[in-house]
Amino acid sequence: ESSYTLKSITVVNLPKLIVTETACPLSLIYHITKLGYTVSLIKGESVSKYRDEVSIDKNDHNDTYLIYRLATDKPELLSKPITLNEPEIKAIDSYRRFYKTQKARVALQNQSKGFHRYFGTDSSIAIDEALKILVKEEKDLLSTVISNVPEIPPELDKIKGLGNRLWAGIIITANPVYFKTLSRYLRFCGLVGKEQLNHKYNRHA
Repeated sequence: ESSYTLKSITVVNLPKLIVTETACPLSLIYHITKLGYTVSLIKGESVSKYRDEVSIDKNDHNDTYLIYRLATDKPELLSKPITLNEPEIKAIDSYRRFYKTQKARVALQNQSKGFHRYFGTDSSIAIDEALKILVKEEKDLLSTVISNVPEIPPELDKIKGLGNRLWAGIIITANPVYFKTLSRYLRFCGLVGKEQLNHKYNRHA
């Protein structure tokens, strides 16, 4: 639902400051800040406490109203505005650029093989130079990504195949911290048969 909202967000007259709970996915915060809006966070505990004080039911509509009231009446409860320079947001931005650069490098690499086969290696200097640029950019972006995500926990360090690149991708694309149950996490990643059949899962995850 968030992705559909973001596709039309540029034609909606949103307020300059957008306040959401701390449990909001970083990927959504990234998209909003990328569009030029200011985002601040408020703890879910503050919203829950205020909900009990005013005695209203918990639902999305009421929570939106509560967050609006708290942001207006008690701005001290808000976090400092989140910018694209925050490590977590910077990691998302760098990872998305890394992913696109990697796809471009692989595509060009495959094309160069065919070019070499038909025209010889001497005729592909421009392609080879472009590949060198993409390879360097890919490595630089990956270094930025890795430097902005937590290190692999010691208890997971011995898992075969789990390196810095895969770990960064997991944290950025499908961080388990944001899922209340294991079943929700598995559904999000498409690792449950039902979700695979109806295609309701995050393909990138």
